[in-house]
Amino acid sequence: MKIAQLVLSALALSASVALAEESKPYFRSAYRSKEAHCASWGVERFSRGIDYGLFVGAQGAVGHGFTYEIPLSRAEGDVLWCALNPEVAGHNHVDCKDVAGAPAGRPFAAFEGKPAVSPDRFPNMEKELETHLAWIKEEAELRGGDDFGRMGTSLEFLVPHYLQIERGLYPDAEYAVEGGVEYRESAQGRTLGELDILVYRRKDCAVAAVGEVKFSGPAGMERALKKAKEQIQRFKAFLDPYLKSKLDVRLPERVQYIFGEGGERGIAGAHH
Repeated sequence: MKIAQLVLSALALSASVALAEESKPYFRSAYRSKEAHCASWGVERFSRGIDYGLFVGAQGAVGHGFTYEIPLSRAEGDVLWCALNPEVAGHNHVDCKDVAGAPAGRPFAAFEGKPAVSPDRFPNMEKELETHLAWIKEEAELRGGDDFGRMGTSLEFLVPHYLQIERGLYPDAEYAVEGGVEYRESAQGRTLGELDILVYRRKDCAVAAVGEVKFSGPAGMERALKKAKEQIQRFKAFLDPYLKSKLDVRLPERVQYIFGEGGERGIAGAHH
């Protein structure tokens, strides 16, 4: 009798543990982690000291309230996306007319005679776009994923390069910058949102900063920023019940703009 009761108790405990696991907050990354020991995502990696102020946009975004901007316009980002999706460019996509039919090895040949956004660094827009395309592909290789289905993906894959290499924020030796992590109330629940930027410490996988990327033109930037902030607030509300006894994460001092005070074009002291 006692053995039967013990067996039943063990089964009940096992079932309750399994149920608890199923109901735990669930995270899923679309890409490979840059640190193998940080491949799993869970609430234990977050704390109350996280910086939730990373809002990255296209050229001109800082003037509309974004924290950082990348010196490419929405149109130039679309061209990069077209080069990353040649099968789309070949089907008369309205944004890919300048890429479709380009000579082999020169997807941006149509931009040779156009000035670069950062003329102090690139002789023309063709070279500028080629360099950014190489940075995107390098990041895709690190993450083990090359799904560029959404047009904004091209900007998202440039964020680690600009934050860490161009400006030296979140030094690569100490921090990894990733993104594309969705979250749910449970493994079986519906997806509540996806995080575009996640900065974490390489040594212990603790998250230091969270942010959003909005690839919008000037007319839509304020609306895009409002949506980005709402998405971050939604994630904070999702996370808050699980952070009752977490210690603060101390962040290094941040610089307000990637491209100088006021977000002017060009990158002072960039690494070449």
